[in-house]
Amino acid sequence: MPGRHQLRSYSPAVVAAVVGVAVVVGGTWAVVAANPGPDCRGQARLRVGAAAQIAPAVQAAADRWTVDGAEVNGLCVAVQVVQADPAEVAGAIAARHGVILDSLGAPSGVASVPDVWIPDSSTWPARLAAAIDGFPPTADPVAQSPVVLAMPEPVARRLGWPGNQINWQTVVGQLAVDDPLSLGVVEPSRDAASLSGLLALARAGGDAASAGPAMARAMRALAQGRASDPATLLKRLTAAAGDPRPGIGAAPLAEHQVIGYNAANPSTPLAAVYPQPAAGALDYPYVVPQGIDPIRAGAAQGLRRALAGATFSKALGRVGLRSADGATPVGFITPTAAPTKPALAAGGAGQAAAIDRVLATWTAVTQPARMLTVFDMSGSMLQAVPSAGGATRSEVTAEAARRGLALFDDSSSIGTWMFSTNLDGSRDYLSVLPVRQLDDAHRAAAAKAIDGLRPNDGGGTGLYDTTLAAYRTMIEDWQPGRINSVVVFTDGRDEDANGLELSELLRQLRRLADPDRPVLITMIGIGRDADQSALRRISDATGGSTFVTDDPAKIGEIFLRAMAQRASARPAG
Repeated sequence: MPGRHQLRSYSPAVVAAVVGVAVVVGGTWAVVAANPGPDCRGQARLRVGAAAQIAPAVQAAADRWTVDGAEVNGLCVAVQVVQADPAEVAGAIAARHGVILDSLGAPSGVASVPDVWIPDSSTWPARLAAAIDGFPPTADPVAQSPVVLAMPEPVARRLGWPGNQINWQTVVGQLAVDDPLSLGVVEPSRDAASLSGLLALARAGGDAASAGPAMARAMRALAQGRASDPATLLKRLTAAAGDPRPGIGAAPLAEHQVIGYNAANPSTPLAAVYPQPAAGALDYPYVVPQGIDPIRAGAAQGLRRALAGATFSKALGRVGLRSADGATPVGFITPTAAPTKPALAAGGAGQAAAIDRVLATWTAVTQPARMLTVFDMSGSMLQAVPSAGGATRSEVTAEAARRGLALFDDSSSIGTWMFSTNLDGSRDYLSVLPVRQLDDAHRAAAAKAIDGLRPNDGGGTGLYDTTLAAYRTMIEDWQPGRINSVVVFTDGRDEDANGLELSELLRQLRRLADPDRPVLITMIGIGRDADQSALRRISDATGGSTFVTDDPAKIGEIFLRAMAQRASARPAG
């Protein structure tokens, strides 16, 4: 089942064909060796967690290596290959280092960290490297499967396939016609092919906040056809062959999934469309997690060399995967109009930043929100931001809020408060706009409220009283099926001498917290004067997060990261 390590069962014929095999029997180790290989004084065990599609090919190469005398430092090597969900392993690695990946959330606990990890995409180590100091952002790829736009052939032919080039702008344009193209996707925070398609869509049109309604519409269309796993998505996609209404017309999938589906000779095959700009391919990086001991590290190097051999190449072709350079191995069935060597995904820190942006935008666009945004309007928000052309901190924050408002669809509910000290009599906060659903009237009112925010010249920061009042309001008006949250923008520290102390605020937050009615507090600190320690303690008390930037001009990026964090919390009810 998804999210669990699955041990593939190999037939007796396969075992007999490869005579010197390190196999898993009932979850335990066994070494079958008709050819004993080198004289070994013991055994070194290497546990490999591989994405499901590539696991049989890795096992075949490991078997061949064992037959040829797999050895490291005088020890015979026994290799155990398990099918491992990349999202679960990534979560386990992150948890080992005391972090949680944005948009992924805490691991389920069903996966452990293997000695060698072969996920389906370099996006996984890139995301881990962004969260873990010293984690390598890239790793050596061992195979490739391009990410394509899969369509039932009749749907693809209506768009001019295979003679005409279909690009991502074509796809976006098909969403605005009278009979729009229906799209589908697997949750991109957990599925690398879907994430790759989303990244290509973002590269083609910019993020939703800057590209406007077209990108937001595309992401919402994808979300409407969202499936829990690739098999479900494929089933819904193929249902569109006979009648487009109950199914979907296009979805980002790996090339090998289209090959596998068409191999069964269905009545309506799928077209593998390779739109431009090309989506990054699944590239199956060979990752050796930190902390492995020297013996297993040596065994890992030996297995990596084995994956460069003919046995591995032929096994890749049998399961519909290309070689690492994109070439097609013996036995590979090339889809119609497929490029000779599709592009690999870009790696490194730049990729991680792009992933953060697109997942944050996806979360903001697709997650049902009920949010109270609370803006610091103390006098310090009048300070100019040199990196923003002299705009004030308040103006920079308002611009980020305006852009963020465009991300939320009409099912979301948004409200606005402002705070300083003694803003409403002796009270530090003022409700500018109640939390209401974003119909046309309320959306216009929200935009007007943001435009009307003005700092209280000379006013202090009444942070603690305001935070408690906002949290209590959202608890009292909590709604099921949504992510209920308070987002506080502030550039300072609490300055209300007559207000709550931090210890009392934390005590009250913990007293009010209800696991059946969760409300997250997200604190966004603006500039170096923000009290990071206090902000983190406040957000931690509710299961939320704190984001701080020294440069107020980057508040828009920080706001998107805060939206991505909401994906780690599941709506209750």
